[in-house]
Amino acid sequence: MPHPEAVKHALAISHLAVSREREVVVVDVEDRPGVLADLTRTVAEAGIDLDLVYVATRNRLVFGAADLAGLKSVLER
Repeated sequence: MPHPEAVKHALAISHLAVSREREVVVVDVEDRPGVLADLTRTVAEAGIDLDLVYVATRNRLVFGAADLAGLKSVLER
């Protein structure tokens, strides 16, 4: 995120608060059926447990795991 402080400010004036921050892996993906299944299968086969997954704008998937280095390694292939 290029301007996290601006985002926090915008949330604060909207009466929303950031309660927790963490590093995640964001992956640009094709807009096609099965892409999420393919990526999560790859992560599972590497033995990494995901604890966060969501879809972001512009065909991006967001992943979180305790083993962030391993997750990055698997998803950046």
